[in-house]
Amino acid sequence: MFRVFLCALFGALLVLSSPHRSLAQQQPVTVVAAASLQDALTSIAKKFTDKTGVPVRFSFGSSAALARQIDEGAAADLLASADVDWMDWAAARNLIKPQTRVDLLSNRLVVVAPFDAKRRWRSNARPSSRRSHRAGLRPAT
Repeated sequence: MFRVFLCALFGALLVLSSPHRSLAQQQPVTVVAAASLQDALTSIAKKFTDKTGVPVRFSFGSSAALARQIDEGAAADLLASADVDWMDWAAARNLIKPQTRVDLLSNRLVVVAPFDAKRRWRSNARPSSRRSHRAGLRPAT
């Protein structure tokens, strides 16, 4: 799954580099991305720049802060958010081109405990809920 993410992001960066200018004259690609993606994106950007000569500039932060900055006029060629709700927010304000949006990854909150643990936990969220990552855990009664 991570390989698909890398290929999709690399493809997006290639699309952003204009074929009408020589690579030596390319303007940097500006990527605003969730802080949790910093290691992966920095690595991808180095390979992208080595292959194309196009530099990549980053701005890392929370998805909320980045979406708000773009809404206030900050320049960005690519937004990599870690929060679907903030991508929806950006899309509702026409800050992204709908045809370019790709939901690449998802995750799930899990609790790991010893098999013989005396306390059991249960989630407040339905397993299919998009907001389940925000649901708190509480001891089962």
